[in-house]
Amino acid sequence: MAKGYKSVKIEVTEEDIEKGKQSDGTSCPVALAMMRATGSTYVYVDYIESRIAGELIYTPKKAEEFMRDFDSDSEIRPGPFAFEIELEDREAIVEP
Repeated sequence: MAKGYKSVKIEVTEEDIEKGKQSDGTSCPVALAMMRATGSTYVYVDYIESRIAGELIYTPKKAEEFMRDFDSDSEIRPGPFAFEIELEDREAIVEP
């Protein structure tokens, strides 16, 4: 992990799956889980990249595959799953 970044575990729960909306980057199950894990009120996800409070990250492959299945009405694995993302650790940044 790069200096100034922290790893955040994202857990997509059964509740996220039930409440999530298809093809909606702000309220799909992955977006709901990212909001809960990061405390951010603004999350936008798509298959390639995502934004959390304005910070751009690449969407992890595991999340991308889940979203594609969820959006296309493919059979999705029941139950929760988890993945990790790296976010800028704003507390570790020291202003000169």
